[in-house]
Amino acid sequence: MNLQIDLNQLSKYRTPLMGLAALMIIICHAPQYGISMPITISNLLQRGGLGVDIFLFLSGLGCYYSLSKGVILKQWYYKRFIRIFVPYLFMQIPFWIWKLYNGVFSFSKEFMVFSTIDFWLNHTGAWYIALLIPLYSFTPLIYKYLQLGNRMLLTGLMVVALIIVCMFNINIFNDTTHAVFNNLQWAFGRVPSFVIGMAAAPLIKRGMKIHAGVLIILPLIFYVAIHEFINKDTPTQWCLVPPALTVLIIFIEYIKNKKFIYHFISWIGIVSLESYLANIYLCDILKEIFSPLRANYPLLTNGYLEYSLVILLGILLSLLINKISMPIVTKLDMSIKM
Repeated sequence: MNLQIDLNQLSKYRTPLMGLAALMIIICHAPQYGISMPITISNLLQRGGLGVDIFLFLSGLGCYYSLSKGVILKQWYYKRFIRIFVPYLFMQIPFWIWKLYNGVFSFSKEFMVFSTIDFWLNHTGAWYIALLIPLYSFTPLIYKYLQLGNRMLLTGLMVVALIIVCMFNINIFNDTTHAVFNNLQWAFGRVPSFVIGMAAAPLIKRGMKIHAGVLIILPLIFYVAIHEFINKDTPTQWCLVPPALTVLIIFIEYIKNKKFIYHFISWIGIVSLESYLANIYLCDILKEIFSPLRANYPLLTNGYLEYSLVILLGILLSLLINKISMPIVTKLDMSIKM
């Protein structure tokens, strides 16, 4: 087996990588859903949350490529945000209808959730969407910053600065301000993955080759060293992105000739945002539906049937929302060019 990794494969296999990251997130949510399982397996599955960091890395890579083409910033912002908010809006509609039908719809509450304000105040809702709004807002500045000099040094300084900010333990007497600050720290602890994706983009575009052992072992040494010698609560998910991507690329190389599996993973990659959102909202609804039934139906006790339905319905809903929203996104994309 050739263990030399061509970094250009991160661009070549971007869609199936997004698909695998989405599947990791779906698996990660299983223990949070309350599925009965041994604690060791639960802890292992929750590592699937690394899928979000892979999303962020690949998003940083894509943002760098698009900004390097010399686009007009107004157009760049417009395209980025409609590609988030159009599917995000359409994904909300069936759940708003369900809440209206059950008499639990609150306009003020749903506005807070949809606008992502509720995440910053109460840590509820689609936190990944909440993070992308300020992150994309500052992306052109990050791009300019990385052009100032030694890209590796500048990236390191920015990652260290983000980590320091996320580690501050500040006692704020106002509960609301304290909650907002804690949620900012929690979310921005994942930003290093995005910055590293942007910084690595030129190397990836050039097709730089690195041995898989280097991509796996060096980041793991960083990960262990930070936890052992600095602080166990330090944001370190970004350290696990290179090893995870290396393993996923090797896996994709292995299955790329198995057409059904490869196409399925790639399709999940196309609807990765929709599948993430569907998984969040369907979990909440099916919990409400099945919770009263658990006492009378032993099959529902462990939560496996419910979560299987969450996955199946989530995939079907993701396909539907993608089919509806993408033509609208394309038309809106074209309108900004006219």
